[in-house]
Amino acid sequence: RTTFYLLATGLFVLLALGATDRKQLIYGLIGVSCFGAMIKTNWTSYQRHKKWQMRQKNVNTHKASEKKGA
Repeated sequence: RTTFYLLATGLFVLLALGATDRKQLIYGLIGVSCFGAMIKTNWTSYQRHKKWQMRQKNVNTHKASEKKGA
């Protein structure tokens, strides 16, 4: 998804550079929205990754404490 958003942003930036007036504004806004979507996608992916690491850490800690107690 990140690659798609990055390519879409680049495409619309290039279109905006070649366009005039109203079309330039529209292409620019679409490019900015694609870039924002890319940032949002990466942020949510990063948050999911952090939660997963915490779960794994908790599972490993729990398993280690079970072994010590047994």
